[in-house]
Amino acid sequence: MSHPFHHRALAEILLERGYVQPADVAGHDGAGTALAEALLKENRVTPEQLAEALAEQSHLPYINLDDFTVSAELFEIIPAERAYEHGVLPYRREGDVLHAAVSNPADLILVERLERLSGLRVELVVSSARAIAAALKRSEGTYQVLKGVSQDFRLVMVKEGE
Repeated sequence: MSHPFHHRALAEILLERGYVQPADVAGHDGAGTALAEALLKENRVTPEQLAEALAEQSHLPYINLDDFTVSAELFEIIPAERAYEHGVLPYRREGDVLHAAVSNPADLILVERLERLSGLRVELVVSSARAIAAALKRSEGTYQVLKGVSQDFRLVMVKEGE
């Protein structure tokens, strides 16, 4: 059994999971962004496979966002435009903790930015950049519709209360 804080190379994790063959990672240093970008560019791994491996490497949970929609409450904490700007998805809030989905869990500065923006402690979960962007797009449309309906409802309430 390996030590829980042992930093495993990305190539090692991808090989162990059967996502790549030794020839796919030959010539790469086995770690880092360069390997990830090369494997994606060469279609050796899917964005989801890479996200799963990065989650394992970082000792963070991997989240599948296929059917996920951000709630209005979460967009109040991290507005959609900020989420797009930072490539992050507000995933869940538990008390004073915001769980945020990211595609690059090594970006420690992002955690600090999100904590300042939200006023909450931030814990990361990992998903692919493609899944995060798709969930944000799906969610922002739903949020804008709900926000519009809410504003229309308030206008009706004011007129009736006059």
